[in-house]
Formats: sequence, structure tokens, C-alpha cells
Amino acid sequence: MSNTSRRIGILAALLLLALPLIGLGMHFYGQSTWTKTMKAFEADYGSLDYTKFDRPAPPEDKNAAEWLMGGAAAIVTSADEKALVNEMSRHRPAGWSAQQISDLRAVLTANQSAMDVMGKAVGLTESHFGIRYSEGWAMEFPDFISLLNAGKLLSVHAQLVASEGNPGQAIVSLEILERMIRALYEEPTIISRLVGCALERMSLQVVSEMLMTPQVSAETLAALPGLIQTGEVHTEMRSLLPFDVAVGASALRQGYRKSDLTDFGNLPDRSWLRGYLLGDLHAAEELETVRSAMTATAKPFGVAPDAFENCGRPILANAVSKMQAVMAQRELVLAALDIRRAGLEAGAYPTVTTLPADSFTGKPLLRSEDGDGVRLAVDGGQVLDDRIRQGGRGAVPKTWEIVLPALGEGS
Repeated sequence: MSNTSRRIGILAALLLLALPLIGLGMHFYGQSTWTKTMKAFEADYGSLDYTKFDRPAPPEDKNAAEWLMGGAAAIVTSADEKALVNEMSRHRPAGWSAQQISDLRAVLTANQSAMDVMGKAVGLTESHFGIRYSEGWAMEFPDFISLLNAGKLLSVHAQLVASEGNPGQAIVSLEILERMIRALYEEPTIISRLVGCALERMSLQVVSEMLMTPQVSAETLAALPGLIQTGEVHTEMRSLLPFDVAVGASALRQGYRKSDLTDFGNLPDRSWLRGYLLGDLHAAEELETVRSAMTATAKPFGVAPDAFENCGRPILANAVSKMQAVMAQRELVLAALDIRRAGLEAGAYPTVTTLPADSFTGKPLLRSEDGDGVRLAVDGGQVLDDRIRQGGRGAVPKTWEIVLPALGEGS
């Protein structure tokens, strides 16, 4: 054997010996980086042990989610009927045709028993959708699409009866919708929050229509605040981060690629070697990206839209901006409700001209006189909403303007 061959052999042997040591060094460096990053993240946002998110379910008859899911699953509509409800939910009753109203009545009559089942959830304080959070990315969500469809049916029913002068019946459906929204908001995931946001938009649209009705009673106005959610966007998002971040980081540490993490309950084969060498580093990098994204999205979207769009975590930024949009609509409805109630009590609308900034645009709500009534609006809300939806109007209504009628019209 020549000297050259001998040298090559020695180098190859040394390399074979060094590779495990390099891999071991990368592994321990990754572990150290992960531990340090994880502790800093938990100090700000809470535990990343997703097994702790499991909680005992209440008895079935005391579980609001059981009644809501059971009633939603019992709703039977054809493709044409779903399309009808979807279309009507995007418009106010004044824009409905007589044929649409007739067809809607038939759908409501056929599904009244299912709506009655969902009504049993109202008043129940506990809710549990049966999600096994301890399974991490392998867990499965319940059929939230059926809840969305049920919510649309409830909202158009409330719109219909309210427009016909039956606010009490509208409130019954809105109470079910409110319990549905709150049940979703009680779950610690961004997905359930976004489903709840879609339902809350529907609810706020109906409440805004009721506020714009000339013949609204003090009793009805007194009932409306109980149908509106409370909370602050960034605080709520902070409470949602630990679970979603924990399961994502855990999957990365096990050797999955970030591109694999597209759908809960659906993971391809993982690479043990990738997890051993790079998993902890990738997971730590993900935590830092999330922290940076939370900082970038701390302001209203309208104040810093570029920061949202370039924050490095588009899913989080999209969720925060949509939550802010719903919050702004909520703030608009609450402001209109306060003014309407004050006007009913005093016989004239208050002359307050300065309103607080909303959570989405960062601008004060607009107020102007509209004849003898009052017009309130989210300044630029629709334009920004189109931007976060990439120009699409979405499948649920938006409340960006409320025109309160003259008090002499029947208030």
C-alpha cells in the first residue's frame, strides 16, 4: 500500500470517528439552546407542556359543547339551501327577495328541532369539545365547519325575526350563537379562535341591525350587552400561543420539517437524524420567530401593516389582524349601543364628538350627524379588512358602519 493510500485511509478513519462526535456536539448545543430559549419563552407566555392542556369533561348534560355540536350535526340542508343561507348571511334583510325569505322559512322550519337542541347550551357554564391536547400534532379537531353552518343559520334566523319586529325571538338565537362563540374562545388554539371570530362577525352584524331599527325598546337594548364578547386582542393571543407553539416545537424537535406542519392530525414520516442533529435548534428558532412576530403585531394593523406582513410568522399575523378586525367591530357596536341607550333615556342623542381609537385601524371611531340620527363608523375598516383577506370579502358579513335612526322614528 502506498503512502498516499495509507494517508487517505487514516483520514477516512479519523473522519468516521469525528462524525459521531460532531453530531453529538450539535445535539448538545441544540439542547442547550432549546432549554435557554424555552425558559425565556415560558417566562413571558406560560408553560409549553401541551399535555397540561387536557382537562376533565363535565357530564354530557352539563356540557355546552355537547349540545352545540349535537344540534349542529342534526342540521340537514341541501347544497342549494347552504348556498341560500350563505348568501343571505352576507346581506341585510332589506336586500333579501321574497323568494329567498320563503325558502329560508322552509329551511328554518325543517331544522327547528336541531336549533332547539343547541338552545340547551345556553346557561351552561362548562364546555368541552373533547379535544385531546396531550396528543400534540396528532390530535383531531371536532367538526367546526358544522358549527359555522349552524351559526349562519342562527344569524339569518335572528336577522329575519328582528326585521319582522320580533327582537325577543332574535335574542333567543343570538344567545345560542353567543354561547357557541364563547365555547370556541374557551379552547386554547388559534384555529378555534378564528372559527369563533367568524361567528362573532355574524352576531355583531345582527346586533348592529337591531340598533338601527327605529322601534327598539329599552328592554331589547338592555339585553344586547350580554350578547357581546369581551377581551383584548393581544392578551387573548398571548393565551393562545403556548399550545400552538408547544406542539409545533415538539414536532420540530422530533424531526419533522416546518413545511410538514400544515394540518393537525396529519403528519408525514419524520427523520430521526434531522431531529437528533437539528430539531432543538429549529424549535428554538421557531420560538424566537414567534416572539418577534408578537412584538411586530402588538400595534393595530392599520398603524403598522408592513410590520404584520413581514413579521416572519404569517399565520400568527393573520390571526391577530382578524381578531383586531372583529374587536373593532365589537367596539363600534358597543359605542353605538351606548349612544342609542343614552338617547332613549334622555330623549336626544348625546353630543359627544370624540370617540376612542379602535383596535384594528388605530384611528378614533368616526361620528357624524345623519339627519336627526347619528352615523358611527370604523375609519378605513373595510379597506384594511380587504387587505388582510387579500382583496376577498370573505364568507361572513362585516360591520363597519352603523347609522342610528332619529329618535322620533319610534325609539
